[in-house]
Amino acid sequence: MNEKFAPRLKKVVINALQRKETKQETEEVHHRVLQDRKYLVDAAIVRTMKARRRLTHAELTQEVIRILRFPLDIEVLRQRIASLIENDYMENDQTDTRFYLYVA
Repeated sequence: MNEKFAPRLKKVVINALQRKETKQETEEVHHRVLQDRKYLVDAAIVRTMKARRRLTHAELTQEVIRILRFPLDIEVLRQRIASLIENDYMENDQTDTRFYLYVA
């Protein structure tokens, strides 16, 4: 064994400085994530309504929360339901307003 051997290349470990995100950057990322997720929420609502045709708000909420794999704010869900009703994917039942109907 050659004890005088010294390698020409030495391994130098430099700790990378962790970039701190500002509050504004964090909010922007959060907003973009919510924008991306709204399409997933819409798809889950339409998929559920297409399968069931007629559901109450509580049943629809439970089913969508069960389908989605991320935490969902109920207010966002209400907004997406209102958007789908506005875009004629769903409608409120004329006889009983507790129910939503799927419009094919």
